[in-house]
Amino acid sequence: MATMMVTYMLVPLVNSISSEYDYLYSQDYPDNADDITINEQEIVNLDKPDFVTVGGIIMIQEGTKVVMPCQVNGLGGRQTLWTKMPGVVAEEDQLFVGAIKLIGNPRMNVAELSDEGGTIITITAASIEDSGKYTCRIADNRLDQSLVFTLQVAPEYRKAEQTSLRSKAVRTWLVSIQALVILIVTVVTLTR
Repeated sequence: MATMMVTYMLVPLVNSISSEYDYLYSQDYPDNADDITINEQEIVNLDKPDFVTVGGIIMIQEGTKVVMPCQVNGLGGRQTLWTKMPGVVAEEDQLFVGAIKLIGNPRMNVAELSDEGGTIITITAASIEDSGKYTCRIADNRLDQSLVFTLQVAPEYRKAEQTSLRSKAVRTWLVSIQALVILIVTVVTLTR
């Protein structure tokens, strides 16, 4: 008899929850399938993060510090994923996921922006090997958004090369002056 009583009490409880749920569901989602698709699309668009910063081409001289920001609105708990092509280990190396460093380069670091706002890569004393395409993506397979920086590192203009060029210019100038003095002396001698 107790079993029947429990069963009897659960059935109305389940029926009342079910009818309340059906009422809420029918209010929020119309029976028209096209409207449901539009509502689902709106939810996807509202949840989609967008990049605040823009990428571009960065041209620097070897030994310079580089900063590449990836600021994102609406990350929603997701992480940024930084990659570089060409990679040192593979065709494309994964560098960072959020603040987690995946490479051993001591000159390359990442900082997280506050309020899940993205990340910033900093390379101290950039070298020619750092040249390449750096891509910041949202670490979510459902999203196909990215921010790309192309870094071009030129060789450092060395002081030795500069001194060598300056010495050559000075020598050329001295030879020219010497030739001019000989010419003037010759003209003066002939005119006497």
